[in-house]
Amino acid sequence: MRNFWLTCLALALVFFGAMLLSYFNREFNAHRNGTVEIVAKSANSNVAEIDGVLFETLVLERTLPIPENKPDIYTPVRFGIRINNQTNNSIRFSKFDTLYPNLFRQDGEAIPLDGGRNWTSKPKESDFPLVMPGESVTLFLDGILSWQNNKLQIRGSDGFGGVWYFNNLEAGTYKFRFLYQNYQAARPISKAEEQVLEGIWIGQVATPFVEVRLVES
Repeated sequence: MRNFWLTCLALALVFFGAMLLSYFNREFNAHRNGTVEIVAKSANSNVAEIDGVLFETLVLERTLPIPENKPDIYTPVRFGIRINNQTNNSIRFSKFDTLYPNLFRQDGEAIPLDGGRNWTSKPKESDFPLVMPGESVTLFLDGILSWQNNKLQIRGSDGFGGVWYFNNLEAGTYKFRFLYQNYQAARPISKAEEQVLEGIWIGQVATPFVEVRLVES
């Protein structure tokens, strides 16, 4: 009987050991393959961290008055992401087609991001700022809150020939964040002699939510 229980205990240890090994292998492969890791610094923080790089959601005006439903009447909006390099190495960060705004209703329903692109400008070196250890850079998307065909929307440009918008909005509280993603560690830039910038951060991160209120003016 004693041998029976020892055998059962050994099998149980092997089983749980295999489960733990499988878990750590998945975690290792996730980091190796560039899978997103989001670690909030605190319960009330709007900062996410990946391998010593901090990503913070910025909304300069969190209460936006709804403008009159008239042509050329709008409320300016400005969304941004602050990237803080807490590593020991200098890193370039791309703002070239890497910022994707996300907007959600309070109940968690995602509002579709619509838009398009008629042309794409060629990137410049200034589109890939070099951030030294301990320093930060802030990337912004500017837009407007206005009416279009009797529908309230937030819309803007990415600065490279693309436009984006959230449609069918109404007064209320929303949750905003950015999806920041880049998968090219080197990019050619527009110069008389073709130059390739290297050392660009690659990966994907969804920044934590910040509340935005649309209010009747």
